Amino acid sequence: RSYHVEMFDRRDGSLLRETERGEVLTRAPVLELLGADALKQPEGFLEVFDETGRRMVVAHAQVAGTPWTVVVTARLREAFAPVTRMGAWVVAIAVLAGAIALLLSQWVGRDVAERLETLRDGFAVLGTPSVERRVPARGDDEIAQLTLGFNEMAARIDRTQKELREAIAIRDQFLSMASHELRTPLTPLKATLELLIRQSSSGQGMTPERQRETFARLNRQVDRLTRLIGDMLDVSRLQSGRFTLTVAPVDVGALAREVVERIQLTRPERASQLTLEVPEAPLVGRWDEQRLDQLLTNLVENALRYSPPDAPVVVRVHEEADGVRVDVEDRGIGIPQESQSQLFTPFFRARNATEYYAGGLGLGLAICREIVERHGGRIGVKSDGPGQGTCFTVRLPRAAVADAA
Repeated sequence: RSYHVEMFDRRDGSLLRETERGEVLTRAPVLELLGADALKQPEGFLEVFDETGRRMVVAHAQVAGTPWTVVVTARLREAFAPVTRMGAWVVAIAVLAGAIALLLSQWVGRDVAERLETLRDGFAVLGTPSVERRVPARGDDEIAQLTLGFNEMAARIDRTQKELREAIAIRDQFLSMASHELRTPLTPLKATLELLIRQSSSGQGMTPERQRETFARLNRQVDRLTRLIGDMLDVSRLQSGRFTLTVAPVDVGALAREVVERIQLTRPERASQLTLEVPEAPLVGRWDEQRLDQLLTNLVENALRYSPPDAPVVVRVHEEADGVRVDVEDRGIGIPQESQSQLFTPFFRARNATEYYAGGLGLGLAICREIVERHGGRIGVKSDGPGQGTCFTVRLPRAAVADAA
C-alpha cells in the first residue's frame, strides 16, 4: 500500500487497529511523529518528516460519539503522485500546444506575407496594360475581402482604361474622317474659285449656262461644308449635354412636304425617285421645327445616298392614337443584321455603307436618335440585309417631353 491507516484511543493513545497488524493494544506509531497535542482538532491535514527524513502527509479525523481517531499516513510523493502526473501532462500538453501554436503562427504568418506580397504585386500593375490581371482570393478572412475589393477596383480601372483607349481611338478616327470630309468640299471649292479668278484676270468671260453650273457646284460644296460643321457642332452639344429643344406648334405633314420639295429642288437628278405620302388633315404637335427639319433631311438624304439612281425613296407620314409616325423607306443597299444594333452610335458606319459611299462621319443617325429621344419619341430601323432596302421609322408624341430651354 502507498498509505498507512491507524485507529487509536485519544484518551491514552493506545492503538486499536492498523492496516498491517489488525487489532492491537499498543501505542499508536503516529503519536511518535506528531504527539498527542497535534491530533486534538476534530480533523486536519499535516505534513511531517519521519525518522528517516522522508516527507509524510498525515490526515486525521475523530470518529463522532467515540474517543477514537482515525489517521491516514502516506509519503508525500506517493500521495501527490496523481497530481504530479497530471501536472507533468499539463506541462507536456502546454509545451506541445506552444509548439503547435508556433508552427501555426509561422504558417499563418508565411501565408499572410505571401498573400500581401501578391496584393502588392497587384497594386504595382495598376495603371499599366497588365491591369487585367487578378489576384486570387483564398478563404473568407479580412485579407480575402481586401483581395476581392482590390479585384473589383482593378476591374473598374481596367474598364476605365479600355473606355479611355476606345475614346482616344474614336477621337483619332473622328479627326481623320473630319479632316478628310472637310477637305473633300474645300478642294473643288478652291479649284473653282481659282478658275474664276484666272478667267476674271484674263478677261475671259463665261456663258450664262456655264456660270449657273459653276455657281450651283459652289453652292453644293458650301452646303456640304455647312452640314459637316453643323453635325460636328451637334455632336459636341450632344456629348456636353447642351443639345436642347425649342418647341412650338408644328404641322409635321407640311414640314415633310417642305423637306422633300427642297431636296427635289437641290437635287433635280434624283427628284423623280422621291415621293411623299401625307394625310390631307394637318398633323400638329408641339415640337422643335428646326430639329425635325434636320431629322427628316438626314433620313431622306441617307436614303438617296445609299440607293441607286432609279430606286424609289418614299416618305410616309401617319397619324397614330398617341402621336405621329414617319417612315422613310428605300430600295437601296440595305444594312447587315450585325450592324443594325450599332447604327445609331456616333462615328459608326456599316461595312457595306463605307464600300458604297466613302464619305460621311457616321454622325447623322446618332444626331437623329438624339433629336427623336429628346422629343420623347423612338426611332428604329428595319432591313432584311444587304441589297434588301431599309426603312427608318420615327414615332413622336404630340408634345415633346422637353419644352423650351
